[in-house]
Parts: sequence; structure tokens; C-alpha cells
Amino acid sequence: KMGPTGGGGGSGGVTCPCPPPEQDVVTAAAEADPEAQEQRRALEEQRKQNEAELRAKLDNMSVSELLRAVLSAQGERTVTYKTYDGGLDTVLSTGNITAYPGVVAAATASFSVLSDTINAIRTTLVEKHGRKDVGKLIADLQRSEKEKLSTTAALHLERIREKNEEAVVMGSDNTGGADSRVHNMLREGVATLRAKVQELVETINETLEEIRYAAVEEEKS
Repeated sequence: KMGPTGGGGGSGGVTCPCPPPEQDVVTAAAEADPEAQEQRRALEEQRKQNEAELRAKLDNMSVSELLRAVLSAQGERTVTYKTYDGGLDTVLSTGNITAYPGVVAAATASFSVLSDTINAIRTTLVEKHGRKDVGKLIADLQRSEKEKLSTTAALHLERIREKNEEAVVMGSDNTGGADSRVHNMLREGVATLRAKVQELVETINETLEEIRYAAVEEEKS
């Protein structure tokens, strides 16, 4: 069966082949699935091709346009999170854990492109327009988003482990034994991580509100 820190064969559960949450989510996907490895290589090539093109486009944008572009990219992040979480829900409901590395790889590709775009916007705002004030806000946003992604990845793994342990408990007559205690511990871990994600969402929303305000003020001037 699957315990809270390791892997193994569950009895009718969803066995998680994934590494601990502290490992990089891209590496996790690449190690688990050759297709994900290929997607990672393609992503790196695409990032190099798009970088110069993106910087040239951003150089022709005003401060307000750049700030609105940050907000637009953030909206795409929200959509990507919904797809990422939805992919996990499908894996848990079907028990098809082999589909999960592809879910991770697709989400990671989208998050990487969006993060690169926002970083490039920040560089343009600071270096071309001298806007260190909004540059700091965007840096804060990126730090919070990095932590949110890491926490979400940890939450996903904990949910998979919880699902696997739930199947073990359901198939056991010893409902008050060690399996039940492990399951309860995993449930508590899921709740803790959900709460942490929510805290980060609130922090991110506060930063976005400041960016929106800066965009409005820029448009007034």
C-alpha cells in the first residue's frame, strides 16, 4: 500500500509513482514519462525562439499596456490552474495514474510560458521605463506564484496518497487500525495544504489589486 512518505502497490487504490513534493515538477514528469521528457525539450526550444520576439513586442508597448498584459497573463494562469486541478480530479476518479505525468507536463509548459512573459514585462518596465515600483509588485507576484505552484504540486501528491490509502482502509476490516490512522493523517495533510494554497491566493489577489491600481493611474496620466 501507499504510506504518507513512500510508494508501493495499493490494493485497488491509486498508486502514486511521483517523487516527494520538494522535487521539481518538471523533473517529476520527465522521469515518469518519456512523452513528458520530449515535451520538456520542446518547451525549452520554444522558449528560446520566443524570447527575442517577445522582447521586441514589449519594447513597443506603453507602461499601462504592459501592466494590462501582466493582468491578462495572470488570467491565463487561473485557467491553467483549473485545467491542472481538473486533470488530477480525472486521475483520482478513474484511477488512471499513468495519465498524471502528462497532466503535470502540460500544466508546467503553460506556467513556464506565462512566467517567462511576466518576467520579460517586468524587465521592460524597469529597464526601459524606469518603473522600479511596479517592477517590485511584479516580483512579489512571481514569488507568490512560485510558492503557490510548489504548494499545489505537494497538494496533488498528498491527494493521490490519500486516495490510495482510502482504498486500503475501505478494503480492511480493521477500521480503527494503523491504516485508518495513516488515512486520517493524510486527510489532515490535504486540509493543511489547501489552507496554504488559499492563503497564497489571497496574497496574490492583493498584489494584483495594486497592479490594477497602478494601471488605472497610468492611464489617467
